[in-house]
Amino acid sequence: MMKEPFLIFDCSELTDAVVVECVSYGQSINRCEVRFSSAKSQQLLEAVQQLCVSIHMPIQQLQGIVLVQGSRRFTVARLGAVTANALAWSLRIPVCGFTKRPSLVEMERSLDTTPSAVPIEPFYTKEPTVTV
Repeated sequence: MMKEPFLIFDCSELTDAVVVECVSYGQSINRCEVRFSSAKSQQLLEAVQQLCVSIHMPIQQLQGIVLVQGSRRFTVARLGAVTANALAWSLRIPVCGFTKRPSLVEMERSLDTTPSAVPIEPFYTKEPTVTV
């Protein structure tokens, strides 16, 4: 069972934000909320870096990423999935996705059985609203 730190990107808690949480040895170490506007999508990566710095952990120590989807906003779901996939690919670690938040044990089991750097597809709860 995975004991090393992993990140959770939770797109299901808030309609306009991603909750980023670092978990190690079955406990939440720290978390933050990243609220989005269309011009500030880079804030999610900055928040991940700040979260790792706040717990004195190099990002390279991450052993996996969990994406909890289910956001009511297309942009939040898309940015969560893209960021989780990009980090997992660059760090060569597993990424797994859920449509609702499971227990930490279920997250760890899923990460233990998921191959590294295989991207996940975003899950959208409805069609995007596109205006021209």
